[in-house]
Amino acid sequence: IRQSLVVSELLQSQVGLPSGGNLLKIQFSVTAYQDVDMEWKVTWFDADGLVVPGVGEGYNTATVMRSQTRFFTASAPNERAASFQLHLREDR
Repeated sequence: IRQSLVVSELLQSQVGLPSGGNLLKIQFSVTAYQDVDMEWKVTWFDADGLVVPGVGEGYNTATVMRSQTRFFTASAPNERAASFQLHLREDR
């Protein structure tokens, strides 16, 4: 986003469910070089590379202040999600 922030960490894990399956969860952090109003979302994909529909597929908004690091988490909408794509953009 205009060279004003960087994703400094991107982690993924599998969370066990009572049903015996696993749910994909990600955590990422961004560090800002100036005050930034940003939006982010995650697109989830199944093992065949098809988009897994979910609830609340729109962008989330956040403000990151200069020299601040913010952490964000997202969980897949269901067990079919096997991979993801992270989207960041300036707040509109």
